Amino acid sequence: MRQIVFDEINSRDVRKIKDYLSQHFEESMPGLYWINLSDDLLDETQFQHRSCQPFYFAIEVGNNYVKIELLIRSRKRLRCSCIKYANEAQRNFILHFADKLIEDLNIRT
Repeated sequence: MRQIVFDEINSRDVRKIKDYLSQHFEESMPGLYWINLSDDLLDETQFQHRSCQPFYFAIEVGNNYVKIELLIRSRKRLRCSCIKYANEAQRNFILHFADKLIEDLNIRT
């Protein structure tokens, strides 16, 4: 799996991350959050696959880590040509999201 990992995060910072993500995004199961992508970030295939939308990337928060997947998933299907690793624009969005999360919450990494 292609992913971005922040590890060795102290428990106080993990709590801040979980609290923030819980307030702003859907938690699909404990510690796993779905971040939807806006239509302007979808590639041509994803945009055309209306029946597969919405698309999202996942963030897993563990005891001392945060894993951000670079796989763009569909909420409605497990397998389709529109489910794939992030393109350049999507990767840039995810990286910016991760940087902003760390900066805004003042997380020590």
